Amino acid sequence: MRSRTGCWTCREDGYKCDEQKPSCGRCVRLKKVCKGYGIRLRWRETSLSNRPMPTGQHQSTTIDIRTGVEHQPHPMTRLPSVRLGDEKLLHHWQSNFVHLISISAAGSRNPFLVHLTPLLTHSASLRSVITSMAANHLAQVQPESSMAILAIQHRIRAVAYLRRDMVATADPETSLATIVMLQLADRLFMEDSGVNHLQGANALISYRGGQEAWSSSSAGRFLLGLCWYHDVLLSVSKSKAPFLGLKNMLVEGLSDSSRLSIVLSLVGEISGLRSEKASDQGSNNKAKEQRILSELVSLEETGHLDDNARNVEIHRLSGLIYFYRSTTTQAKPSDSYLALYSRLCLQHLAKIPCSSPITSSHIWPLWTAGCEATDKVLRDLVLQRLDDMFQLRRLTFLQRIKQDILGVWDMKDSRRGRSGRDDIDCVTAVLSVYNRDVDIV
Repeated sequence: MRSRTGCWTCREDGYKCDEQKPSCGRCVRLKKVCKGYGIRLRWRETSLSNRPMPTGQHQSTTIDIRTGVEHQPHPMTRLPSVRLGDEKLLHHWQSNFVHLISISAAGSRNPFLVHLTPLLTHSASLRSVITSMAANHLAQVQPESSMAILAIQHRIRAVAYLRRDMVATADPETSLATIVMLQLADRLFMEDSGVNHLQGANALISYRGGQEAWSSSSAGRFLLGLCWYHDVLLSVSKSKAPFLGLKNMLVEGLSDSSRLSIVLSLVGEISGLRSEKASDQGSNNKAKEQRILSELVSLEETGHLDDNARNVEIHRLSGLIYFYRSTTTQAKPSDSYLALYSRLCLQHLAKIPCSSPITSSHIWPLWTAGCEATDKVLRDLVLQRLDDMFQLRRLTFLQRIKQDILGVWDMKDSRRGRSGRDDIDCVTAVLSVYNRDVDIV
């Protein structure tokens, strides 16, 4: 009997669910990942309707957002005033949470504050997703069920308002900001939501005229930078090439992130090579591989490094590990070289305080270098780093990353014990064991 109100795992499998929380009995019994009971979003692109096109925008596609038959929010016809409880959540967002998710140390000039705060006053959808994120975070900082419930309520409102905005051709910047923050919220607080909001972002970017049109404003460049950054990270966790097609972007639109952005662009290209390798289309990529490797080598940071330069070096070393783990035609370095890259990367990571905003970008390097660690000292460093980051940030995905790394270490140690080889693909290993992607947001 198919369950309509049970967890998403039972719904997808077509079985009745006992709806126990946090994990249902069937998932526990079968050792499956219980995907929870929250709402799900599905993006689809359809032909543009007969509604008028905003001036100066190119006709392309329209976007329709669905929440599934189980929950259809009622359409809302007006923006609500900010409730008293919402003021507390917005204050938490502005004074605390926003500084945990940005690599900028600019304080009041934090790009999330600069570009999103002006939109909050006239966008109910963005305001709702922001308050949902704040409530989710407060539920971790001061555990209480009311905050978790409030987070769900605000998320439902965000989806309802966003549906209305997309149909009414509201300001594209506020719609894209809402979509990007939904993507970020899913990666931070949900385990495998099953939704890639970047699909909706891609349609909206195209609808407004593509990268060039969006780059005409600082807010547009900031939003594109966020989309691009998450696209690159998603390409790693899914072993597929980035699909947004954005070029020459800057992380969070920050001018001082140019060298970091170059490294991340190369990471996206490596994901493309990895995808071609998996589909047996990568036999003629020798020249491209050589170019990527040469660029990674040339980006080495030397001498006295400040935190920004050290962050570039951290990502460059992770990029080298990712390159050699993802390509086939280049001469492979020995495991001792990969261990060297891992050790250097982790040593650089340890020199940047966990309280630094830059550590917001360290999940992928910590994952990439951490999975390569073999000796106890480095492994303890990885685990302690994740524990310290969680204590400071209270973001639940950090605990999943720790679980994933421990699982990869077990598999690698077992493999070495049987064959003496270390050829475990870390991303594939997590997918096979936990039936989900790695959360390297």
